[in-house]
Amino acid sequence: MKTFPDHWEPPPDGVDRGRVVDIDEVVIDRLIAGIPVRSNVPERKAAVQILTLRGWSAMRIGQQLGCAQRTVVRYRVAMPIGMRGH
Repeated sequence: MKTFPDHWEPPPDGVDRGRVVDIDEVVIDRLIAGIPVRSNVPERKAAVQILTLRGWSAMRIGQQLGCAQRTVVRYRVAMPIGMRGH
């Protein structure tokens, strides 16, 4: 079952700080479900974007993903304005 909104798009070419990074949709699904899993920055950013679009608070997302609320806020600031949910 795919849980991504139709308009979600990964970072261009999966690039993260000049490195090519694979983005695994299964990892993103597990992050969203709160299952601890090894993930990379683009996967965590995608999970933050999806949960933000679902109306979750930064604190709740941080708890779900196992990261700091401040990290969620930083990821949100980097998101395109139309994808921030509010």
